[in-house]
Amino acid sequence: MANPRQKRKLRSGHYRKQSRQQARTYRKKQRQKGEIVNEAIAKVWNKHKSTKHNLAAIGLVNDPNTELNARKRPETKISPDELNMDLVKKLEEQAAAYEPYQAYCSRGEVVFIQNCLQKHGTNFQAMSLDLDLNKQQHTPAQLRRKVLKYAQTLDMIGTVEKIEGEVQQRLESDPEWRKKQAERRERAEQRKKNKQAMKLKKAAAAAAKSEFLP
Repeated sequence: MANPRQKRKLRSGHYRKQSRQQARTYRKKQRQKGEIVNEAIAKVWNKHKSTKHNLAAIGLVNDPNTELNARKRPETKISPDELNMDLVKKLEEQAAAYEPYQAYCSRGEVVFIQNCLQKHGTNFQAMSLDLDLNKQQHTPAQLRRKVLKYAQTLDMIGTVEKIEGEVQQRLESDPEWRKKQAERRERAEQRKKNKQAMKLKKAAAAAAKSEFLP
């Protein structure tokens, strides 16, 4: 049964059905909206092909859900010749050099946490009950995370100010804080290794070019 509202719209005389040309123009504009941010993919992207065909040519999956559920199909190996291995290597290097985003405290949050620590130390329960300072009514667990975030901010910007006394002891005994410190050190070491590897690759490429030059 048709919708009465749609019937009234058709009888009103103001409704005009979209023509094929209008629909074709709309679809064309929708396809032209997207921009590829990744330079490596933008170089090999063919605008005249669909997204599915472009991703298949690169070696990526358009819909991971369909691929994960397709276990009944016979397994076939993709030969390296069918893929753009130079692009695959560039994407792997970019993925290895990826650094996860870390949120830090704003100036207002820094002032708020400093006032709470000066008045209550690390007694998060007392912080949550102090409505003069805790106007947003944060819970003790939320205040604890804010203190960890505050300490991480001070450690990252390299400020001279140190967290001393009870606060420093509490942070050092906190397993989450120790885990974040270890992850930060691992990321710093990985960045150094990646930079050294890139320098060696550039030096090897320059040496190879110099051998073939007259």
